[in-house]
Amino acid sequence: MKKIILKRLRPTAWLKWFLATLLKAVEQAHGTLDQVLAKAKFWQQAATIPMNARQIKVLNRLLDGFAGKLTTSKWAAARLGIDRNTL
Repeated sequence: MKKIILKRLRPTAWLKWFLATLLKAVEQAHGTLDQVLAKAKFWQQAATIPMNARQIKVLNRLLDGFAGKLTTSKWAAARLGIDRNTL
């Protein structure tokens, strides 16, 4: 009987997998929270800087991890509110 109880109390492969998966989820949530707090801090510091809606949109994309190409013409369009087709 003692052997059966001890065998059932040992961590199983599933339990190890579950705990590893839980740890990974918690770490990812922590990373997401760090990004959200960094973005909030940025906007608190930039609150006094006048910006138009396009600039705010571009900055939000950059703060969210934008991985595309931000060319000078795209930035000028956002900064000046110019349509890219007219450049």
